[in-house]
Amino acid sequence: MMRGSRHLDSPTPGRAFPARRAPAAAVVLAFGWMLGCSSGPSESDIRAAFEAQIDEAARAAEGFAGKGTADRFKVEIHSVEKLGCNASGDGAYLCDVKVDATAPLMGRTSQASTVRLRKTGDGWVLVSQQ
Repeated sequence: MMRGSRHLDSPTPGRAFPARRAPAAAVVLAFGWMLGCSSGPSESDIRAAFEAQIDEAARAAEGFAGKGTADRFKVEIHSVEKLGCNASGDGAYLCDVKVDATAPLMGRTSQASTVRLRKTGDGWVLVSQQ
């Protein structure tokens, strides 16, 4: 036996776990990483999708009602809380969210709803809202 070569499957000082278990640990870590990547949009992703939709609506309003219209009717999002998401097929997710926002004529409200989001090359986009 060569000096310093101990049995790889017996714990040694300074070794966290036996070397024979390293492949299994790598598989577990890789599987956990894949699950994390398929968990759907984060709260910040959902908020960005809402803000992108608001910005798009503002540009459309300026297109037919004139410049400056969007500023008077812009919705301000204070917070978005992700309550849960489930894959719904076609790379989309149905997410239950709670949005705290201030809208002209309505004031500040906090509403829960279900939104459908899909991942695109530009990030997550709102497909529909229920």
